[in-house]
Amino acid sequence: GILEGLAYMHRRHLIHRDLKPQNVLINQRGYPVLIDFGFAKYVPGKTYTFAGSPIFTAPEIIRFQGHDKGSDYWAWAVLCYRLVTGKYPFYEKGMEELDLYKRICKGTIELDGQMSVDFRMLMVSILYPNPAQRLGSGRNGWRDIFDSSWFASNQSFDLRRLRRQDLPAPWVPDLKGPLDASRFHPRDESETEDLIRQNFPAVSDKVFDSFGPWIQ
Repeated sequence: GILEGLAYMHRRHLIHRDLKPQNVLINQRGYPVLIDFGFAKYVPGKTYTFAGSPIFTAPEIIRFQGHDKGSDYWAWAVLCYRLVTGKYPFYEKGMEELDLYKRICKGTIELDGQMSVDFRMLMVSILYPNPAQRLGSGRNGWRDIFDSSWFASNQSFDLRRLRRQDLPAPWVPDLKGPLDASRFHPRDESETEDLIRQNFPAVSDKVFDSFGPWIQ
């Protein structure tokens, strides 16, 4: 579902640029929904501005080489790695940001023996430092990722049913309605860090008018 949300954006030349667990919500049907488009940008080619959260930042962003949709796929792979292993591929607790960036640019990841072969192949193919050779960055884009052996090996996966939100979700939250915030942890506003408030003209919202159920 997260990948389909990104693909929906990319088909419209929009990249999210800040994919992380905090920017993914689960709706009443158990499907993920992307939120927080503060760093999102219309990019028909490449953009050179630094954006994103350090742990999920692609090497081409760190090097200011210009980035596109491939940086979103990188962040998606980091998120998948975290969900499957409980760890991050490059970050360790207490690590300095500079050391994290060096490790990201080197692109060496630990492949746990308990990972399936298909998942390991997917991670190596997307968490590749050279964006030109990264899975998903080619002409077929997101299709190459959905065509990977990791998705193909899941007999119950069906992209058309996914788009209709017709596949059974592995976990469905017990919510009273779309505005039920009982699953959110209360937090003092004074603890919020790096909050940047931006005022965008109303016309900016029009570009999102045709967005589907994966993005809110």
